[in-house]
Amino acid sequence: MKTQYKRFFTSGIVAFFGLSCLFSQEHKEIIQAIKSEVDRNKSELKVKDLQPPFYIRYVMFDNEYLEVSASGGSISESNTYRTRDGLPFVLVGDFSQNNMGFVGGPAGYNYPERISLDNSGIATSVWATVDKKYKQAAVEFELKKVALEHQKKAGEENNVPCFENTTPPNLLLAPATTNMDQGYWENYLKKGSEVFNKYPELITSNVDLLHRNTMAYYYDTENGQYAVPVPYYRLRVTLSTQASDGQMLSNEWYFEHSYFELMPDLKSFISECEQFAKTLLDLRNAPLVTETYSGPVLFEDYSVMQAVQQEFFLNQWLLTRNKVINSAGTTVGSENELESMIGRKVMSRSLNLVSLSGTETYNGTRLDGYYPMDYTGIAPDKELFLVEKGVLKTLLSGRTPTTKVPESNGHARFSFFHGITRVMPGNIHLYSDEAVSLGELKQKLIDAAKEEDYDYTYIIRRLQDNRIFLLYRVTVADGKEELVRGGVIRGLNSKSFNKILGASKEELMENHAALGQITTLIVPRGVLFDNIEVIKDNFINKTPPYIVPKPN
Repeated sequence: MKTQYKRFFTSGIVAFFGLSCLFSQEHKEIIQAIKSEVDRNKSELKVKDLQPPFYIRYVMFDNEYLEVSASGGSISESNTYRTRDGLPFVLVGDFSQNNMGFVGGPAGYNYPERISLDNSGIATSVWATVDKKYKQAAVEFELKKVALEHQKKAGEENNVPCFENTTPPNLLLAPATTNMDQGYWENYLKKGSEVFNKYPELITSNVDLLHRNTMAYYYDTENGQYAVPVPYYRLRVTLSTQASDGQMLSNEWYFEHSYFELMPDLKSFISECEQFAKTLLDLRNAPLVTETYSGPVLFEDYSVMQAVQQEFFLNQWLLTRNKVINSAGTTVGSENELESMIGRKVMSRSLNLVSLSGTETYNGTRLDGYYPMDYTGIAPDKELFLVEKGVLKTLLSGRTPTTKVPESNGHARFSFFHGITRVMPGNIHLYSDEAVSLGELKQKLIDAAKEEDYDYTYIIRRLQDNRIFLLYRVTVADGKEELVRGGVIRGLNSKSFNKILGASKEELMENHAALGQITTLIVPRGVLFDNIEVIKDNFINKTPPYIVPKPN
């Protein structure tokens, strides 16, 4: 679907249903308060000898928080609070050339500012933050013009526009229905944390909940507007223990969702806590990796999701980046070098990597990573091939054009954890055209290890960066698996996906919010890599055991 058609289509849906059905009077008043003040500022902002703004965007996040922590069946913290944050964005110049892409000026990063919780104070908050942002932007634009003259003298030219001019958004949705019942969650966490009292070998155990119910309000001076809910739930379980040789073992498990109905019920959560404890205690008694292995390795379950997220997105492999210059006219940032590979093979010919950010469900399951509109007012495609049959098609992008990706595909999102706007995925689907069953994939692993004359090989089921949390040594003779610890991987990077020996038909759907908003990854439950190094961890933290036993 063409981008412009897609944007008009979104507006048409809202007009069809009618704003009164979707939106309360209070929310309309909030949008109107932002609109009135932003429009007034655009028409009146002007400093002598500096250009006025040509575009202003203002986003307000209305946040309601619930935070609860529990340990050993007791609540250690339980709080509710509200905040409002405003994020002004001001451009001086025009869409082709403006103050964007310059470093060293007064503005720096565009972080949100805390604003009034009272609706009557919205106008004053908008006025104060936009005024400050305009003064910074106007000075930056003058400095940038001088820097560009330096570049021209050096023979550098950049014809890529600074900011994409698009159809203004128009989408007003009702707030999400969420569970802010403090008593419900306190009981939930108490019961979950009680599980760990049965395991005296655990040194520490903690369960905590972060629930953020956010409503995002947007207005820009192109008469674009949106109001969309951005709810978020995170359950975190943190455990630690100590092996007999003194190695400290700890791990965190997350349940992250946008919708309450997708969170585990109490019975399921208690069962998961039981399993987490048993897994960590099994690892406590596992033997250590003692020698280097370099050969075929099968990634299964959670480790596949972690590898995909780390190598493609946390490392920005499939995200656009933009050139920036400093006051001397020197380019200090660059576009993603992978753009030069668009149209070329970058992964195994059997692999496809697709963005489904604009898709609400997959095989009947609601997708947490879905969002109707990105931070800058662009609706993401329902299906966008990033890699098709191993060939790079495009990168995820926002409204800052690059040489090979001149239009936004709706992936500029606000990172609530980092306080900045960044390109990030919503829903991602990795699959193979030549998928086999997990059983067949394990046999392929064993056959490949035999070919390399190994007596054993490895299956990785959970990673912590390059350290392996769940590592299983597989005996080639009979396929028997043994849990081992103290392993580190080397050689895993984006190029590793260029040489895989197979992927499974069975799929895993997992969420993670490492970039600042939820990404849902749908990945094969198994991916067999041709060559990965598994080596002994030489930096294991070993401490003497406690002299006095842990109290009952």
